[in-house]
Parts: sequence; C-alpha cells; structure tokens
Amino acid sequence: MPSVLTMGSTVLCGPLTPAGVPIPPHVGKVITISTAKLTVQGQPVLLETSIAGQTITGCLVPAPGVACTAVTSIATTRSLKLLVKGSPVLLEPLTGVAAGNPAGTLGAQANQIKLTAI
Repeated sequence: MPSVLTMGSTVLCGPLTPAGVPIPPHVGKVITISTAKLTVQGQPVLLETSIAGQTITGCLVPAPGVACTAVTSIATTRSLKLLVKGSPVLLEPLTGVAAGNPAGTLGAQANQIKLTAI
C-alpha cells in the first residue's frame, strides 16, 4: 500500500527517481502546510489544501524558461478510505502540475513507512 504524505515528506516540482532523487531541471521545493490532527511520527498528514496553490522555491528551470512558482493542481493520489474531516489524505506517488514554463510535474517522497492507506 502507498505511504501517507506528511509535513516530513519531500514534495518537489519535478519527477523523482525511484530513490527519491529529483530529476532536473525542475527541482523546486513545495512549501507545504497542514494543521491536520492526524499525525505520523509527530508530523501532520498532508491534504490537498496542504499542497494546492502553495509556493514553490528553488526551481532551477534555465532561461528562456520560467521557474515554477506555485502548485496549480493535484492529479493523484488521494486516499479512498483515510480521511481527515472529510478530506482524503495524500499518498505516494503524488502527481500534479506546477506553474512554470515549461510546466512542472509534482513528485513526492513520503519519508515514512509507518502509515499506509488505499
């Protein structure tokens, strides 16, 4: 089962290798937020509102491209069963889109295996 994403997870504007290494040129970090009461090893779980619309820092798209600045949408993966106040928690593998030119794709590494969900 996929691991649940938390505030301790790594969320980047760029795909990740299976080992969790970002693939250039997009390697910006998504600044996540969460006040969810459900925690894993002391870290609140991530919901769609934790990532969608959030700022991205450090994207390295070379000119004439435009670096990613914010998350525009979350495509997958939301839990079908694990909810916090009616909102599904986010799971690995996370996919989505970041505002940039070319547009970045989101990637995430949970950095925990204690809590998994479907």
